[in-house]
Amino acid sequence: MEAKILLAFTCLALAACSNEESSSTARAPAASAAVEIAAQSTSTALRADAAVAVQRFGRQLQGELQQAMAEGGPLQAVAVCHLRAPAIADELSEETGFQLARVSLKHRNPERGQPSDWQREVLESFDRRLAAGTSAGELAFSSTAEGEYRFMKAIPTAPLCLTCHGTAIEPRLQAELTALYPQDLATGYQAGELRGAFVALRKVDGAKP
Repeated sequence: MEAKILLAFTCLALAACSNEESSSTARAPAASAAVEIAAQSTSTALRADAAVAVQRFGRQLQGELQQAMAEGGPLQAVAVCHLRAPAIADELSEETGFQLARVSLKHRNPERGQPSDWQREVLESFDRRLAAGTSAGELAFSSTAEGEYRFMKAIPTAPLCLTCHGTAIEPRLQAELTALYPQDLATGYQAGELRGAFVALRKVDGAKP
């Protein structure tokens, strides 16, 4: 009789252990899924915030350039761009928490506009996608690597941009551009071509693209 009771207790104990192991096994995938959802949510929020930051950068710079064009023509616009574009980037970087910049394969200012290796690869991929028929407005990139979140948004060449970036720049304006930007490469564009991209960077921990 005692042997039967002992056997019964043993079976119950084994069943309890089995249930605990099954419960633990079931909890593990659920926890992993929760982490994955949280990471995706973080990435989505970062992308949305980065997109807003570069949009603000673009709109503020465009507004100031349009005002300068209306008040003093291209020469004043170039002077404003030379001073205000870096300042706007720095001001909004401080405000948004993203490191903001504009980069291009044909940069005007190598100190502010020369792309890093990975940025160059993204710009080249934008060029290929644009040539394949993708709308410039759809050209964007986001990723997380080396402890930072990276976002890039294409800058197409608008007709107004051709005044300072096109193939027929007025001589006085060209002289001013050469004086302000001795290493200027940002000319010779046609409307619709990729002129560069906005960049937004932020240090992160554990986020996924």
